Parts: sequence; C-alpha cells; structure tokens
Amino acid sequence: MHAPVLIMTLIKTHFEHNNEYNRWAMHDLGLAIGNLTIQAAALDLYVHSMGGFSTERAKELFSVSIQYEPVTFIAVGYPGNPDILPDKLRQRELAVQQRKPLNRIFL
Repeated sequence: MHAPVLIMTLIKTHFEHNNEYNRWAMHDLGLAIGNLTIQAAALDLYVHSMGGFSTERAKELFSVSIQYEPVTFIAVGYPGNPDILPDKLRQRELAVQQRKPLNRIFL
C-alpha cells in the first residue's frame, strides 16, 4: 500500500464534565474506525490498522496531551505493486486468504 495518510487514533480517558474514567472510549473508537474503514472501501481506499508501537514514544513525538491515550495507527492509501516487496512479504501478500470456519470460532 502506498499510504499518503497515517492516522494516530486516540481516546480521551476521562470525561471533561466530571473527570470520571470513560470506560466506553475504546468502544467509541472501535465504532469510529469501523465506519472509517467502510467509507474508505466505498472510495476504493485501503485501510490498515496497526498496533505494536510505543505509546510513550508516540506521546512524546506528537506532543499528546496527558488526557489522551494513543491506541492505534491507521494507514490509508492505495494498493502498491507487490513486485517491489521482498520475497517473503510478496508471497504473504499474494497468498490466498482464508478465514477460520465459523464452527471453529462459535460453538
């Protein structure tokens, strides 16, 4: 993917009006990301969500206020040419994707 857009998603950990912990923040963010993904697909854009980053480093690099918590990064863009990938990544990219059967997930 050639991603001209990189988004850092954040949650506001506490409500502004009473400073109580916002236990629904992750749920709200998940819904927002889902809607972003559907809209992007309608526009022929691809979305790739990523975790596995240092939240402390992200806060430092982007001067994130203490009231917010980084959750994911999202790349938004267009598919690239798989021929430019290293062999291992190209094989993975071109492999047939198979989902687990539902009876292995839900009993």
